Amino acid sequence: MLYKKLLPIVFFCCYSYCLLADGIAVDTAIYSQTFCSNQLVIINDHVYSPFNPEGLEVIPGGGFNGADSIFLVKLSFKAPAERNFNTTICEGDTIFVNNRAYHLGHYKDTEIFENGAVNGCDSIVYVTVEFDSQPFSYLFDTLCEYETLEVNGTVYDKDNNTGLEILKNGAASGCDSLVYVSLHFRQSWVYLGEDRSLVEGDSVCLQLTSRYDAQDIAWTPPPPCGDPSCASFCIEQIAGGLTYTVIFTDIYGCTSTDDVRINVSSNHLVYGPNIFTPGAAAPNDRFFLRADPGVTKVNRLVIFDRWGEPVFEQHDIPNDDSAYDSGWDGTWKNRALENGVYGWWAELESFQGRRFIKTGDVAILKP
Repeated sequence: MLYKKLLPIVFFCCYSYCLLADGIAVDTAIYSQTFCSNQLVIINDHVYSPFNPEGLEVIPGGGFNGADSIFLVKLSFKAPAERNFNTTICEGDTIFVNNRAYHLGHYKDTEIFENGAVNGCDSIVYVTVEFDSQPFSYLFDTLCEYETLEVNGTVYDKDNNTGLEILKNGAASGCDSLVYVSLHFRQSWVYLGEDRSLVEGDSVCLQLTSRYDAQDIAWTPPPPCGDPSCASFCIEQIAGGLTYTVIFTDIYGCTSTDDVRINVSSNHLVYGPNIFTPGAAAPNDRFFLRADPGVTKVNRLVIFDRWGEPVFEQHDIPNDDSAYDSGWDGTWKNRALENGVYGWWAELESFQGRRFIKTGDVAILKP
């Protein structure tokens, strides 16, 4: 509150004469002035305010003739300049009014701006602040294991799949928007099995397994099946090593890949008994050769005794069950040979026309 103290010994001129009760003439005057409503005025040690704007003051011996001076006080007080200030801001924001902060913890108050009114008096502002809440939303999604998603500049992947994002001015009101991100990553896979080791001429079948059903299957190289997107196929009489790679797209659009290496050896497997007994039940009564499916025939089979003399020879023996019919029955020149160990030598031919030699021994064991 502003106080003004006015000294009573100034400005008074005699405008008229008044008679006091004892008949003595005194000088009289009127003091009129305008102040702000929040001011107190002290005149002759008396307080004047909007609630006490008028009064009669006596100054003993204040007249020019030594008589008391009497003057009338008639003050006016200007009404205060008042206004309301209502505004809305975002939760979490702060505004300043008259250098004071307004926020969720201090949202209503009265501010006085000294000399802020047009008439030079203080201005009174009643401040009320309301708040717009920040919208909160969720972002749930399922992605492929290798995919990423960028939200508000943050990259989310399978190792960083949750977070809270603040979108500046993202709400319709212009306030920040909050988004909770939660991602799930689908673990798709496809499997072709372990690598294979085969002999040329063998057959091999591949069957893929996967976690989800297929939308598309792409093979490299193209498979030997009617549908290039088949899930399984077989290769008959494989001729050489190769690697099959599959790119598998599941029904959710996720891709996964796998490959299988097929190693092919040219070292064919040839089987022949090391003991047989002439006169026994078939097939134990003969010596004959069989081989893996990559061998088409035995071009020449020779059996010799321990001195190196041939005792049996046969040509163009098929690699099938009829090989038994072309086998050695343990005789030489229609004479049954004695028990003992005999050597054998064979030239065989693969389905690709490659010829190779195999050797071994066999024993005749009669009861």
